Amino acid sequence: MAYDEGLTGRIRQRPGSDPDVTQRRMFGGMAFLYRGNMAVGVSGDDLMVRSVPTTPTRTWPGPRHPPPRCDRPPEVRLDPRRRVRSHRG
Repeated sequence: MAYDEGLTGRIRQRPGSDPDVTQRRMFGGMAFLYRGNMAVGVSGDDLMVRSVPTTPTRTWPGPRHPPPRCDRPPEVRLDPRRRVRSHRG
């Protein structure tokens, strides 16, 4: 058995007779699709649920990868004409 039949049976009961919800065997388990998009899946005894955020979140705004870190202490600019190193206790 590739997926939990009891859990799959409980999920089958939830949508009732909604024609937009279909089920398909995927990834060695059972997937439930809403209008062709996977919404819920069961693999083994694990439940996978697709969630959509209510507000969009922004990803890293910079380049693809963050810049490399430097081991020296950061510099603090108090005056544009003078550079002062920060003091670490």
